[in-house]
Amino acid sequence: MTHRREVLLYAAANEVGLPIEFAKLLAAECPWLDGHEEINEDFGPDLLVEQFTKQNVSRSQVKDFLYAYNARVRAHSES
Repeated sequence: MTHRREVLLYAAANEVGLPIEFAKLLAAECPWLDGHEEINEDFGPDLLVEQFTKQNVSRSQVKDFLYAYNARVRAHSES
């Protein structure tokens, strides 16, 4: 895992009030959350259903996480 990817996942989770354990789980189990490509916010929660079930995270929280994640990906690509 790259440091940038880890920071992005942790920051997005923190922004929406998700536990660090959720970000760690995503880092370990979702290599496609690479920090370079945005994730479609409509079907992204379906891709993460296993992870948010493991961490007892609601679908709306996952949508909020994806919004924050995508905003960080965009910001980094524009810099």
